[in-house]
Amino acid sequence: MIDHMKRNITIISLVLVTISFGVFSFIFNEPNHDIALRDDGFYPKKFAIAPGESVTFLNKSSHAFWPASDNHPDHSIYEEFDVGRPLEPGETWTFTFEESGVWWFHDHLRPYFRGRVVVGDADENETCLNQIDSMNLTEKQSCWERELANTLETKGAKEAYALLNQIYTNDPEDTATVGCHWLVHKLGETEYGKFLQHRDFEELDFPPETVSCGYGYYHGFLEHFIRDNPDYNLADNFCQALIRDLEDDVPRIRLNCYHAIGHGFVPEPLDIETWGNPQKLVSPALDSCGKIGPDDARVECYQGIFNVIADWMWNNQFGLYYPSDTPLAICELFSDYEVSSACYYEVAMRLNPSVDNNIVKAYTRYISQIPDKAIAGTVLNSFAASALGQRISEDNFSDLVLDCRKLPDFLHVDCMKGLTGAFVAHGEPEQEYKKAIDFCSQEFLTEDERDVCYWNITRTFKGAYAKAKLAEVCLNIEAPYNKYCSPEFVHE
Repeated sequence: MIDHMKRNITIISLVLVTISFGVFSFIFNEPNHDIALRDDGFYPKKFAIAPGESVTFLNKSSHAFWPASDNHPDHSIYEEFDVGRPLEPGETWTFTFEESGVWWFHDHLRPYFRGRVVVGDADENETCLNQIDSMNLTEKQSCWERELANTLETKGAKEAYALLNQIYTNDPEDTATVGCHWLVHKLGETEYGKFLQHRDFEELDFPPETVSCGYGYYHGFLEHFIRDNPDYNLADNFCQALIRDLEDDVPRIRLNCYHAIGHGFVPEPLDIETWGNPQKLVSPALDSCGKIGPDDARVECYQGIFNVIADWMWNNQFGLYYPSDTPLAICELFSDYEVSSACYYEVAMRLNPSVDNNIVKAYTRYISQIPDKAIAGTVLNSFAASALGQRISEDNFSDLVLDCRKLPDFLHVDCMKGLTGAFVAHGEPEQEYKKAIDFCSQEFLTEDERDVCYWNITRTFKGAYAKAKLAEVCLNIEAPYNKYCSPEFVHE
């Protein structure tokens, strides 16, 4: 009897070990042709198959998951490779790859999680930059985003920015079209993806270069940190810590952090009932931003909210779009003056295509219809910055100044402030000041225009450059305008 019991126990033990090993294998060793998303990324991050074979994507994370082809958010590189909806935890989706190539993908809801499927005999180590001259703009954007992200993941932010400078130098026109801010925003997202793997704030990579391109790097990181941790007190404490640690070297970190809070509190809406309703989409985020005490930080937070909304309108997402006849009408839905002003500022950045990037047309068609002069100035400032930003690779902007002169006098200063503010937001990374100073020194400017020009570029320099670099930059500004560089001079 004892021997019989021992034999049964041995058999049961073997069965339990076998089952345990199977469960262990299932959890930690994904079966062939499976890619799992966990809370810290894809496993495996790359996969090789033959044309006609399928890959199953498994959601093993604690949140919804939307696998799709690059680019984000339109998934245009391999349009069929898109599940089209969120997969809940435990759900799977299988896709058959018919086309050979290296197909990069991401989680649409958390685009910092990235991976690739190598189909056929494609060379996964071949850099797409070698074929960049034969690509259209969409393909270039995908290539740049991919190579920059890979460089940041393997070599760090400093090397990624060195590559960005090289990309910008080689193709300034198309880089300007994609947007320097957008490209470094994607780098910030990648940094957040790295952070999720170790969750150590001491390892965050924020070298001085990361202030370039309108602080897009910080926006990308902070937006996703806050979106994953949607608690206002936590977000505010995080901003206070960044301000304490970085403000000396990153002058505008305070305002940019609160701008990112606005981004982060507007998650992509999974509830289809909210689609097409801007007020429902932004109401929780407005409540969070409204808790901020300092006026300038609160306004930045509101602008961060409507920056997301303007992007959705631009991409025809979630029931939002830019109506060609009344693109600014969305802002009339908000009665709070600070909120509506922030809305006008962000939505105005996307008016360019409807008026051929022409300042006078924008005024005639849209701005002249705005009864509030301050709001009209806000819209013009934003539009003018975008108009010059679209042409940042050029050297002559005199026609834009001439257009400013054709507007009513009360808008002239706002128009010039918009033009001059564009250089730091859209210019060549770390060299933004060169074109800005050159622009202000042009003889075709009137004395009043030159004064506004230098006043505004020094204001943006103070927000963009650390003290040491600011001192070097200001050596290039002629008297008497270098007075605006003085720490004692307060820009209001």
